[in-house]
Amino acid sequence: MVYKCWISASLLVVATSLVSCFELNKEITGIQRLQKRECDFNCNSPGACDDLCMNSGELGKVTALLSFLNPFDSIQLFVAFLEKSKIRPFFLFKHYLTLINMVKTIGTHSGHFHCDEALAVALLKRTEEFKDSILVRTRDPAKLAECDIIVDVGGVYDEATHRYDHHQRGFTETFDDKHVTKLSSAGLVYKHFGKEVVGKLLGAEVSPNDAEKIYLKTYDCFVEALDANDNGISAYPSSSTPLFKESPTGLPDRVARKNPAWNEVVTNDEVDARFIQASELAGEELVDYVLRLKTNWLPARTLVVEALDKSDEVHSSGRVIALERACPWKEHLIELESERGLIGDKSILY
Repeated sequence: MVYKCWISASLLVVATSLVSCFELNKEITGIQRLQKRECDFNCNSPGACDDLCMNSGELGKVTALLSFLNPFDSIQLFVAFLEKSKIRPFFLFKHYLTLINMVKTIGTHSGHFHCDEALAVALLKRTEEFKDSILVRTRDPAKLAECDIIVDVGGVYDEATHRYDHHQRGFTETFDDKHVTKLSSAGLVYKHFGKEVVGKLLGAEVSPNDAEKIYLKTYDCFVEALDANDNGISAYPSSSTPLFKESPTGLPDRVARKNPAWNEVVTNDEVDARFIQASELAGEELVDYVLRLKTNWLPARTLVVEALDKSDEVHSSGRVIALERACPWKEHLIELESERGLIGDKSILY
């Protein structure tokens, strides 16, 4: 009798779970698609994972369903039970359960945007930890507090809690003790996540020593100017009179033009979509710059290094070098002379 009751109860659980999971499948079908712009951005390739993208409101719906559908004492037991059932909706349920537990959120402010937070978000989307994250643009402190990482808003800089703002009074952080430019959110994120991003772009064929050089040069020649621009720091003394007007073709200007015009009527969703476009633009520019350093700048440096190493073979003074082929050499020679202490009567003459 007990055995029969146990079988009946088990069949009831199976039947209930079947119906519930099919209902879950219907619910997910109705809520699973984000606006395509955000899905493409989050997945790093257009249309690659439309079926996996859910915003925070949709995640809340699925979470509520989890609580309703769980007939066991723990989610883990329920998932194990569903796996053994070998029925398609059960695997779908497990997939969404995993997504709910894993998804992270990047928070930044809503409204008018600048190049620094656009690049900061683009950098984070290229890290292992935040590559599949959801972007939340808001100024609501309660919503920002729920985000796993916040950039350019919140008035806090704290690496331990992933808070990266630079607007607060008393903030004076620079990239390192060799730099004087105050960081923006772009520089803050690059300082803490840039090595990972650059390393992934360069690949294993670039030595750690050369990867470090490219990481530092990318800050010096790409990111630092964005930090200065956002903080209102000029590259020249204010007393200097410009000889001409600067062309509005730099990255900060191009990002700024993604904002709605003063007399343009747009919705918040449309502004968010434009921010994503701006972030993609900034990220692609940095990727292009890093890859050009890898394919153009680094090989030229290698040629100059090799020529310096063989300078004694060219002339007994060691102050004459012979390059194997034409390449951009001046920048590298000046840097290498400084690194090796080749100054005064040790400098390269020809």
